[in-house]
Amino acid sequence: MKKLILTLLFSSELFSFEYNLKSGWNLIGSLKDLNLSTSSENIKMFWGYNSETKNWEYFSKNIKNQNYSNLTTLKTGQGFWIYVTKDLKLNKNLQSWYQPNISTTWQWQLTGDLNLSYDVDIYDIDLFDTPKETIAELHNANRKVICYFSAGSYENWRPDKNKFPKNAIGNILDGWEDEKWLDIRNSTVREIMKSRLNLAVEKGCDGVEADNVDGFANNSGFDLTFENQLDFNIFLANEAHKRNLSIGLKNDLEQINQLVGYFDFAINEQCNQYSECDLLLPFIQAGKPVFNAEYNLSSQEEICKNAKNMQFQTLILPLNLDGSFRIECN
Repeated sequence: MKKLILTLLFSSELFSFEYNLKSGWNLIGSLKDLNLSTSSENIKMFWGYNSETKNWEYFSKNIKNQNYSNLTTLKTGQGFWIYVTKDLKLNKNLQSWYQPNISTTWQWQLTGDLNLSYDVDIYDIDLFDTPKETIAELHNANRKVICYFSAGSYENWRPDKNKFPKNAIGNILDGWEDEKWLDIRNSTVREIMKSRLNLAVEKGCDGVEADNVDGFANNSGFDLTFENQLDFNIFLANEAHKRNLSIGLKNDLEQINQLVGYFDFAINEQCNQYSECDLLLPFIQAGKPVFNAEYNLSSQEEICKNAKNMQFQTLILPLNLDGSFRIECN
């Protein structure tokens, strides 16, 4: 019966990319061979049963127990107990990515000389334009770093621009003459996005903001469906989590109910201006922050009142995000 229970638990995990753990003890199955010394620091203890020696074994990075043998590795399919002190999501390597909460504060600047002086939890900055040394400097100041890149558009000034196949480049984005929509179904486009996520890891980013992930709702030049967009956005979330990167859902209000479980936070522009903020509440209800940016200075009082009521982290910023001014509603 014990073997049957472990088999059933493990089988159910096969259909979920990540482990969704609750605070306390959890019984799960290993999705691959694992070395426990590389597991998340948020895991306090492992217990596993050795069927060969008929003994229980344990592993902890902080607690020593002379009465039990050390559990150092897990085999694919092996059931084990795991203890965590808070609700936690882990990838199949038993590693966790940064997961902000609804009170997390932020600064968003994508152009201009970066102002590093704000006392906030997160800086959201450009992946390509920000040197690795700047990210390290922010980390030294106890800031988390979210790195911006466009996942759904071709930008003609990026260093990897020549890698995109011509047949995957579509119509110009409304209001952004140097950008064109991408065919998100294209396999080469997806490989380029994987490379951008790898760059985020190399630079030390804690998470990513993947922009323009709502091409299906725009005049992209491609026959993109709701399902095509869901598939691509879930692909981005899973690939980010594989690399221990958190990821935010940028705008894409029509798909929030389907995607809130895959993304770690939301980044929204102008939901107040367009009376769309209610659509973002599933993130708040899931304990995940909504980082909202507005560009209308004349509506500051109303915007900030709404932000407080909805528990959004709202900033009023210049449209070009150059850091020339910043009003924080909280």
